[in-house]
Formats: sequence, structure tokens, C-alpha cells
Amino acid sequence: MLTKNIGQMKASAIQHIEADAVTQGEYWERDGNAVGGHGCFIGCLTHGRNAEDIESEFGMPLILVRLTESIFERLTPEAAAKFFGDIPEAIGKDGKDLSPVAWQFLASELRTLLHVVDTSRENMSKVVAGLDSLAAGGAFVDNPDTSPVDCDANHDAAAALSAAAAFITFRNATNAADAHVANAAADAADHAALAALSAAPSREAAREVVNRQAKTLLSLIAAAE
Repeated sequence: MLTKNIGQMKASAIQHIEADAVTQGEYWERDGNAVGGHGCFIGCLTHGRNAEDIESEFGMPLILVRLTESIFERLTPEAAAKFFGDIPEAIGKDGKDLSPVAWQFLASELRTLLHVVDTSRENMSKVVAGLDSLAAGGAFVDNPDTSPVDCDANHDAAAALSAAAAFITFRNATNAADAHVANAAADAADHAALAALSAAPSREAAREVVNRQAKTLLSLIAAAE
């Protein structure tokens, strides 16, 4: 899958931002403004709620659409609107392969967790290695003796859940384009992002985490070929 219609995506983002139509917490609500309504990242680009429509219209993999929407919803309203406009700018052109980006992002977040939470480093490292393999176009290397991360829930339940979800999802993923796999993988990335947030010592630090995640995702999208 390669990106397409990115000029149209850029124009749509600019139009919705200028109409002050980019909001959080809802897909698409009709009203009488210049673009006929307001909504989130998915809603503004589709005037609906189907993430699959962004995949088919712009060549943005479903898992990446889900992940982008998740980060969008956690940013401040001002930062969310800017992030919405930055996504097509980062994509830049038609013909880019964005399929490795979600794996790269999740590997990056799990690497961050290795440094900020108390969890099983050995198993987490195996998950990261598998994600690196997927990002490079290979398969997730399955070790039958490896089980999901065994972590004391009293330490950081979110981190344990993120690693377990990632391991189970990618061990069983045979078709990364499948909607069920994409949704499960996006959930795993979500859990990893939430785990990093849970480790933040303050609201300000949590906001910095979300801003970092947005910058990381934009950088990975821009670097894709």
C-alpha cells in the first residue's frame, strides 16, 4: 500500500483548520460552518467515522490511522489541530510506504518503557526485537518458550498490559492489513503510550510525553520512503 491523493489530504486539512472545524471527542457532527460540520482527525477527513475510508482514500495503513487518532485525542485542543495539519505535511507526497511506521513507533515506545517502568526487561526486549523485524519488512520472530511479560501488577499494570498485548498481537499476526490485526496492534501501541503517560510524575510531564509521541510519529512518517 502506497500513499495517494496527499495533495487532496493537505487541502482538506487546511480547509478544516481554517474553518475551526477540528475538535476532539467526536467523529463528525454536522453544522452550518464553512465545511458543513466539525470533528476529529478521522471525522474531518471522511465526514464520517470509518478509519478504513482514510486507508482507501489516502493509502494510510489502518493501524497508523488508529494510532494517529489516539495521539490526536490526547493532545491539547490547539496542539491537536496543529497535529492534524502536520500529518499530511509529514507524508508529503504520493507513493510512500507507511506500513513500517506503526511498528517503528511501538518499538520506540516500548524502548522508552524499558527506562521508565519496572517490568521484565528480557521479555520486553524480545518484543522490541520482533517489532524491529516487522518494521524492516520481516516477520515477528516467534519463540514458543516466550510468554507475555510477567510483571507485578502493583508496579505498573499498564506496562504489563502493553507488552502482553504487543506480544500476543504480533505473534499471531499473519496479515498486517487485516482490520482485526490493525485494531489490536493499535490497541497495543495505545497501551504502550498510556504506560509511558502513567510513569510521568505530573500532569505537565504527561503532556510532554504526548507531545513527544506526536513528534516521534511525525518524524517516522516524514522519514518513510
